[in-house]
Amino acid sequence: IGMPGRSPIFVCGCDRSGTTALGCLLGGQPSWISIPETHFIIEAFCNNTYQPEKPEPISYYWDAIKDNWRLAIWDYTPSNKITSMSLDHVDLRTFITTLVEDYAAYHQISAFDRWVDHSPMNVLHVEWLLELFPDAKFIHLVRDPRAVAASVTQLPWGPNTTAEFVPFWLQKVS
Repeated sequence: IGMPGRSPIFVCGCDRSGTTALGCLLGGQPSWISIPETHFIIEAFCNNTYQPEKPEPISYYWDAIKDNWRLAIWDYTPSNKITSMSLDHVDLRTFITTLVEDYAAYHQISAFDRWVDHSPMNVLHVEWLLELFPDAKFIHLVRDPRAVAASVTQLPWGPNTTAEFVPFWLQKVS
């Protein structure tokens, strides 16, 4: 479960800054894989009550994320390794790494050394992610705010006016 040598690269920044494009480019490198955005990990486990070093049954982690709509868009059916190993106790780092490996196996990718997560919101949780993955690398992507505003204000989510956009962008860049 969870090869310790497989460490992540987190591409983060403000939404609509190109994190997905860069994540896909990096994931195309030999022995690297780009995974879909992992917002559900932050939503489920980045809180004050979670103890990252405490081993829990794999089912504990799976139960916390299995119904999240963001996981549902991964184009992935988890194996028994993720859903049925309730007796194995692992820490969150090992569970996430195992989830990435299972996703890769589902897509018939077996040989990779690094995995790329391009979730923009990771920029707000760098400390927490470093606690889990001390060997992780981070790329903070900053795009011209005028281009980000032109892109994001047209969408049904996020800020819709310049006044709403400025604090949204500043939070992710600072």
